[in-house]
Amino acid sequence: MDQSKYLCGIFDALQRVLKQQGITYKTLAESLSISEVTVKRVFQDRDCKMSRIVQICEVIGVPFTDVLAVAEQAPPKLDSLPVRAEHALLKTPGLLPFFMLLLNDFSVAAICQEQGISTADSYLYLRELEKIELIKLGQGDEFVWLITRPVKWSVAGPFQRVLISVNQRFVKTCIEQHHDAPMAFQSAARKISESTKEKFEQALAEVYRDFQKQASLDQLYYDQSELHSHKLLLAFSTFEIRNFCQVPDFKQG
Repeated sequence: MDQSKYLCGIFDALQRVLKQQGITYKTLAESLSISEVTVKRVFQDRDCKMSRIVQICEVIGVPFTDVLAVAEQAPPKLDSLPVRAEHALLKTPGLLPFFMLLLNDFSVAAICQEQGISTADSYLYLRELEKIELIKLGQGDEFVWLITRPVKWSVAGPFQRVLISVNQRFVKTCIEQHHDAPMAFQSAARKISESTKEKFEQALAEVYRDFQKQASLDQLYYDQSELHSHKLLLAFSTFEIRNFCQVPDFKQG
């Protein structure tokens, strides 16, 4: 399978086919012998195994290869959170990290266990996320996403300070691990032409797109227990070394 055929685009294609054929989530659920809530969750989270997607294709009478072809023609765009939601996530202490763990497929139970919080506290966090229309609560700690994942983080909005802090810590970790993984951190500063700058901007953009595509494919083909979180950080800009090297007055001992 080509990397350009990735998960979010597949669900976009499936939804277009369902709409064209007038098939509702309720009808699809009955054909799959599952609940309508489960079908809605699958399409809203855009997260299920390939076997389920193939099963959906069989029910609606469209070859899986055709769905992949449509997905390739219209690759998805990552959506940013509404600015009001960003402000709300920062307003309640602990809400943003709780939200980020959920985005990264941690169950509520796992968050409670690893973070040492009570189920009552986790429910209060979930209620706050529902208030700002990021999720819809079900029974117990079950919920449905009201946003499309993965999320594109806005570097210029309310999260800027948080993103700077997280990425500074991440770069520090990469440098410390450099001897174990040579490609964990690479840095270079050279004088280059405008055409070379544009060339590398395009190359880095392609690396970013490939990372997103392959991650979606891996989530389609592999069990969650076989996947491990990795972070890609790309930074490429003008570098005025005089702004980073402060030379104090010389003082003789």
